[in-house]
Amino acid sequence: MAIHVLPQLKHYWSSDPLLGVPTVSKVMTGKRFKKITETIHVNDNEKNLPKTDENHDKLHKLRPMIDQLNEAIGSAYKPSKCVSIDESMIPFKGRSTLKQYMPLKPIKRGYKVWCLADAQTGYVMKFSIYTGKDARAPELGLGESVVLKLVSNMSACQLVAFDNFFTTVSLMHELQKRGLYAVGTVRPSRQGIPCVIKEKEKMDRGEHRFQTKGQIAAIKWQDRKPVTVLSAGFNPSSVVKINRKNKDGTKSEVSCPIAIAKYNKVMGGVDRFDQFRERYAIGRRSLKWWHRIFFYLIDLAIVDAFILWSVDRPNGNSCDQLNFCLRLARQLIGDHSTRKRKGPPIAFLAHKKHVPDDVRLVGVGHHMPRVGPTFRRCRLCSSAAHEQRTRCVCTACDVPLCMEPCFRKFHSK
Repeated sequence: MAIHVLPQLKHYWSSDPLLGVPTVSKVMTGKRFKKITETIHVNDNEKNLPKTDENHDKLHKLRPMIDQLNEAIGSAYKPSKCVSIDESMIPFKGRSTLKQYMPLKPIKRGYKVWCLADAQTGYVMKFSIYTGKDARAPELGLGESVVLKLVSNMSACQLVAFDNFFTTVSLMHELQKRGLYAVGTVRPSRQGIPCVIKEKEKMDRGEHRFQTKGQIAAIKWQDRKPVTVLSAGFNPSSVVKINRKNKDGTKSEVSCPIAIAKYNKVMGGVDRFDQFRERYAIGRRSLKWWHRIFFYLIDLAIVDAFILWSVDRPNGNSCDQLNFCLRLARQLIGDHSTRKRKGPPIAFLAHKKHVPDDVRLVGVGHHMPRVGPTFRRCRLCSSAAHEQRTRCVCTACDVPLCMEPCFRKFHSK
């Protein structure tokens, strides 16, 4: 359903050939699908503590799924040396105390999810759904508590990047104590910020100023506008050359502190995950507030699985997210669609150039019946120079093949 997006849910079971999706309708009826969606539960509601209890969990309905998913994605992937922390939004306009309103964001209303993602691939290693102010950590700000919670299981000598919502001087010192390098943009109005960031002075493009205190450096760099960062682990005097676009469209080479250049390279991990998720998102409208989060968690698991699959591809073969989603759908559907017709769950026309490997190499359902007097070109051995015809067609792949050896070769690696 994430691949075939239709205006209404009932259209998947429509008899109109322009709307109906046979792959969906042959798995189960529309009434059964709606009933499962209406009655699905993740946790026992009777075990939920009352709202007056200090241990009341606002995400009780989803807590087992959240905990198990965090444990699974954290242990399945070995991250690179650079990670980023940012927010991901779940669109929702209904009634919920967890809903946030941010008028300056592309998604203005919805649930806020803090994510720790790998900078290279976008793999989310840990996430936390924002439920409001935590009264159990009054000495820490929201941004500080989120970062420290997400990096609690990280090993030393890794670079963590985050934006100005999280960055404080005390957070940088705490990460340094834990053996983690960090870099993040910072607001000049933050408490304890060095004077070099607060001072207003005119600088040419490419110039920078810095001030250090121990291993913590405050850097201000002039691009079109001043860029201010706090870093731990970078030499503030080191610069690199980068290309910047001018107002007339031309490009020029300017100097940039290495800390800011690294920040721009590392910070896009969560944004890369959001791009993967939005491409084939399964989320849909619902009157229940937690359904949107439930669908988001499934999307997160699918995207992380796709990244794992693409990283482990042998010989560096190119991978496609659509192909992965199709293969995943076939494996999850299995033989559920065989109740209404004989043959495999999904049939392929003989004139197609490619039969997916997860159908071609499966060890069940491949037979070779003879199909009347019609001769067709063998998919494997027939060519323009030497035409070979056969009356045998594989029932599962729906392709013409010679009895021997083409049938055996076609269904083997």
